[in-house]
Amino acid sequence: MKENRKLKQQTFKVALAMAVATGSLVTLSPMSASADVKEKAFSDVQASHHFHEAVKNLTARGIITGYEDGTFRPFENISRAHAAKIMALALELDTKNVKNPGFKDLGTSHPNYGPIAALVEVGVLKGYENDTFKPDGHLTRAQMAKMLVEGFKIKEEKYSNLPFDDVKNNEWHANYIQTLFSHKITTGKTVTKYDPNAYVSRGQVASFIYRTELTKKSEAIIIQNISNNELTASGGKYVIPRSFANILSESNLALLKGSHIKYTVKGKEIENVSHIETQASGTAKNYLVLDGKGDKFSGELSTNSSFITIKNITLASLYIKQGTTAITIDATVEKLKVHSKNTQVTLGTNAKIGDLLIPTGTQAKDIIVNFDKVKGNIEKINGVANPDAKPVTPPSSGGGGNGEGNTNPFPPKPEDKNFELSIMHFNDTHAHLENAAKRVTAVNEVRAAKPNSLLLDAGDVFSGTLYFNEFKGLADLEFMNLMKVDAMTFGNHEFDLGSSPEGHKALVDFIKAANFPFVSANIDFSKDNLFTGLFNTKIAEKPEKSNIYSGIVKVVNGEKVGIFGLTTADTKDISSPGDITFSNYINDAKKMVSEFEKMGVNKIVAITHIGYDDNPAVDNDLELAKAVKGIDVIVGGHSHTTLAAPVLINVNDEPTVIVQSGQYAENLGTIDVTFDKKGIIVGHAGKLIKIADKVDNPEAAALLKKYSDRIAEISDEETGAIAVNALENLRTDSNSVRRNETPLGNLITDGMLNKAKVYNKNVVMAFQNGGGIRSAIDQGPITVGEVITVLPFGNTLATMDLTGKEIKETFEISFKELPRENGGFLHVSGAKVEYDSSKPIGQRVVSIAYKNADGTYTEIQDGQQYTIATNAFTAKGGDGYTVLAKAYAEGRVTDLGLSDWENLRDHLVSLGNVDPKVEGRIVDVKDEEPDNEFPGGAIPAREFSGTPESPKVYNGDVTVSVADVTFLGNVIIKGNLIITGTPTNKLTLSNIAVKGNLDLSGLNGEYFDFNGIIVDGDTIL
Repeated sequence: MKENRKLKQQTFKVALAMAVATGSLVTLSPMSASADVKEKAFSDVQASHHFHEAVKNLTARGIITGYEDGTFRPFENISRAHAAKIMALALELDTKNVKNPGFKDLGTSHPNYGPIAALVEVGVLKGYENDTFKPDGHLTRAQMAKMLVEGFKIKEEKYSNLPFDDVKNNEWHANYIQTLFSHKITTGKTVTKYDPNAYVSRGQVASFIYRTELTKKSEAIIIQNISNNELTASGGKYVIPRSFANILSESNLALLKGSHIKYTVKGKEIENVSHIETQASGTAKNYLVLDGKGDKFSGELSTNSSFITIKNITLASLYIKQGTTAITIDATVEKLKVHSKNTQVTLGTNAKIGDLLIPTGTQAKDIIVNFDKVKGNIEKINGVANPDAKPVTPPSSGGGGNGEGNTNPFPPKPEDKNFELSIMHFNDTHAHLENAAKRVTAVNEVRAAKPNSLLLDAGDVFSGTLYFNEFKGLADLEFMNLMKVDAMTFGNHEFDLGSSPEGHKALVDFIKAANFPFVSANIDFSKDNLFTGLFNTKIAEKPEKSNIYSGIVKVVNGEKVGIFGLTTADTKDISSPGDITFSNYINDAKKMVSEFEKMGVNKIVAITHIGYDDNPAVDNDLELAKAVKGIDVIVGGHSHTTLAAPVLINVNDEPTVIVQSGQYAENLGTIDVTFDKKGIIVGHAGKLIKIADKVDNPEAAALLKKYSDRIAEISDEETGAIAVNALENLRTDSNSVRRNETPLGNLITDGMLNKAKVYNKNVVMAFQNGGGIRSAIDQGPITVGEVITVLPFGNTLATMDLTGKEIKETFEISFKELPRENGGFLHVSGAKVEYDSSKPIGQRVVSIAYKNADGTYTEIQDGQQYTIATNAFTAKGGDGYTVLAKAYAEGRVTDLGLSDWENLRDHLVSLGNVDPKVEGRIVDVKDEEPDNEFPGGAIPAREFSGTPESPKVYNGDVTVSVADVTFLGNVIIKGNLIITGTPTNKLTLSNIAVKGNLDLSGLNGEYFDFNGIIVDGDTIL
């Protein structure tokens, strides 16, 4: 036995020696930062790894390096010293001229002394109480959170809504982790676990830093004020040097206020400005001005502004972004880039353009309004020499375009006999009658100045407040009749009551009581008997009130104006139209234009409820203007877009102007359009009149009182519940009820689930569409009015029997629009749903598990049937839930007939003090860090190994006994590894890193294959 043992050890040593010789077993040190890493690709960093993009980016910038064998070792824990080095490089700190931090265990000869000292000096790092730093110790996830927040100067947030049960409010790191979570820099190790004391790996450090950089990059520095030669911005207050005094001047503040700016500072003075992006817009009659007073700007100037003038300045680069519709330039610009073919640029006579870059498929004359007059001032167009270019005189200090000269991109010819049409417009008022008396004042004032103005409504009068719940639109109608509305089209919410027992009776009553006609060219009412006798498919030259027409003709100052309406085809999915159907908006619009032109009508207005820039695959105003020649004005709604000025689209040789006034009658939109004798727009001006600035009309105020008194009775009744914190209903870029789990969504679905279980104990989960949650709840006592305003659509609670597969298909639809908002996004109670937004649509659901009575969770199975609860709208397939529509058609839905707002009220009362939180019910795992750490101990051989993509990490000594396994590998041992036993077949040991000793003295056998074994301690044979 001794001889055999000796022979085995000799053979084993030979195998190890060969492995070392061939590079399979090596001890490595990091590459020097000076190595050429721009093209570096690490063999152990795959595209599928969550940190892949981060490693690629930071490596290319020389911030991180790999090892000489071409690996990065992303799953190795990083030391505090090495993390400091990476952080200092990312923050671009001076690591040479540093103050000694005085740590006992950090000498000036330490390779990372400079980065550590630099971070201590700027307050990012601190040592331990015994004046040590422990540079070779591992960095924890809590320490990493502090480094990121302090280093990148992210505003620290107080602990509030963390879903992690291992982070408590009173812990030193709670606020730092809260800050990272709020900015989506971390999602935790799992839905409920952050693991603050776990060590951070090299890959995780790269990912953390890269995600934080992206977050900071999106936080623009905003110009707030310019006064007394000082710039006040969101980044601080700084002295403006003489070199930028004419550009960053108080006289340019109207345009520059709110602009995004990038600059460097020296002390308290601005050293250089590399970028300015303007955001403020003027009006067609009053352009905002940036006057450089002859100065030069070598950075990039970009603009999202409309109706502005840039003059008397020499620019290296001017980028006109998509948000700009009209701009005058009287300046020298080396490179002028125009993003949108819909932008209209007027060049001053002193303008000089080096290279005009315009969208593919467009010509310069499509962009430059006065191209024929100024084409000689443009040297190149898309990099190609302009044959018409000629020497021009440099701009003088008297150049203009600030409203004193011609600001109209389509100046009328003096010989034309022109016609001016004035239009007032509302859209998406949603039963917000609290300002109705002020609305009447605003309309009356415009009519006093322009008696022949039309008043048009682009739909969605229905749904949204207690006024609708109580009066079903008839209260709104009294004020519409009082204001003498000329025409209205239908919004999707006009069809919200279609699934009620009365069907569309409320809508029919609304139409019959109206003193004006309705226009709709793409809705077929013929299959709903309630509308019999109300709908006319032909254009009416003498329209009657209380009727629906495809189009009407209004005579204004002796001129015929054609008006037709369009409603979004999405209505079938996002409302309850029943038997009412919707046809293609483009085709129907073309038919309407053709019919009007046959009647000799060449001034055409479309009242639309399709959204300004909604999904182009369905319908929107921008696509309509491009696709249909002959529409002069689009009065829009549905997207709640506040267009401060009309948007001009000029792609069909006949310009189209789009307007929309926002929402809730906060503004009265006005537009004046000038037509030539051919019916072509030759001028326009528009603005929004803020309703809040008006006084109440006495007649309207008296009329409102009879409704508001009743609403006050309902609204002010307290439920008995108290909101501990305000329950917001956000729709921001970072947090939206139509994209994220929210406390209010959790509260509503909890109430649905509790109520459904009273009637069916088998219900396992409930979900609610985000688009059905319409308002917030203020902090303090919760009133009945608030509850109804949150859920205003009169939905009822329903239960459904679905298979696990169908539930997954349902949530695939919920996640299909991400990262865009989606009214069908589902909030959930009684379940946890994980998804991966980086995956293709239809493949995003990762897991769905329902909650058991004991608080544990059980994964749903495709073939098993479950009972769920939702609202009747969603149960019938609303928001495009075809899988639910199928279940409804098959009789698998039970409508309990319980009002959704009453269910919520009852739930609130049962709680008393209401304080819901985000709990990690719906989690995007695309950036989730792998939970691959395990304690040491005796590990079964079959459970020992990880994968190349996710090696297992064992914290402590590990013993593994081998017998019938052929492979051990893809592990990191933070301690000693002891392998014992006699394998029955050849045993391969691969990709194993041991921080302590590797003890193979108890391993017997003859056939072994070693590859990638790294041992920091001793190898015992």
